[in-house]
Amino acid sequence: MTSDAGLTRPDTDYTRNIQEVLHELRQMEQTPRLVTSPDELEALEREIRQRTDRLGSLLVGYHMLGGTGSVSCNSVFIGRDPMFPVKM
Repeated sequence: MTSDAGLTRPDTDYTRNIQEVLHELRQMEQTPRLVTSPDELEALEREIRQRTDRLGSLLVGYHMLGGTGSVSCNSVFIGRDPMFPVKM
């Protein structure tokens, strides 16, 4: 997203990236995987950890921008994820 001046707004970038990572995690959750070896389990754990670390980093960055009360961030969570059923 861009502002009227044509500059990228960091809060909308964070919101978009947060939504993308949440979508990736939901896809991982909904897609069953058969893990048959310790190496496969380790790779799956690494993939989950990378995505959750990225999500955590994005949320902290967004919070540091002071955007936690904005409508755009709250719309990512409210009603879309059972972990966040109410307004933050």
